[in-house]
This record gives sequence, structure tokens and C-alpha cells, in this order.
Amino acid sequence: GYVVVPEKLPNYVVPDLSGFKLKPYVSQCAPQVADSAK
Repeated sequence: GYVVVPEKLPNYVVPDLSGFKLKPYVSQCAPQVADSAK
């Protein structure tokens, strides 16, 4: 068998995104937007 070591397991810290207007995923082929702040 094997032994599960909790220290070696991945621990993901995910913020609470409820009520957040943006999506947590950004597409690889997102269209480029002109930067007007320069």
C-alpha cells in the first residue's frame, strides 16, 4: 500500500468569488483591447 502524507498534498487557496462581476477564467484567445490609459 501507500501512506498519504497531508503535507505533500496540494493545498489550493481560492477566494470567495460570489458577487464578483468578473469570471475567474481568462481565455487564451481573448481579443486584444486598445489601452487608452497611456
